[in-house]
Amino acid sequence: MLLQLTQVGRELFDSQGPLVIITRAQFGSGYNYTPETDPEHIRGQTVFEGDVVWRGEVVSANSIRYTLYVERAIPGFDFGELALYAGSVLLGIAVS
Repeated sequence: MLLQLTQVGRELFDSQGPLVIITRAQFGSGYNYTPETDPEHIRGQTVFEGDVVWRGEVVSANSIRYTLYVERAIPGFDFGELALYAGSVLLGIAVS
């Protein structure tokens, strides 16, 4: 999934790069759409949301990889979209 950054997310990554720490992930039921240029929220219903601490790994000059691990104790869920946050700031949305 590729992430469509918000304007604020873009500014954070421009200033901090891989030092941006993702603190919350929201998984949604929506799928098969292209996120807006400056998305404000997911389109579907939230199917799982959790606090996380992700630090980025530089893959190339314009790519940072974040990996999320969800505990096995969490009941299974299907999702098609993912919103990532740094604190209360929506960084961006990815959709399958």
